[in-house]
Amino acid sequence: MRFNWNLNSGSVQIAQSFFVVCLRELYKITRLMVLKVE
Repeated sequence: MRFNWNLNSGSVQIAQSFFVVCLRELYKITRLMVLKVE
């Protein structure tokens, strides 16, 4: 039981960091698009 919980919390941390990286990349892309439009 405890081992499974540790695995789940680890995967949640990985998912959170992955989500943050995706948000940063999206932010960079949108900034580039805005600069190109202007």
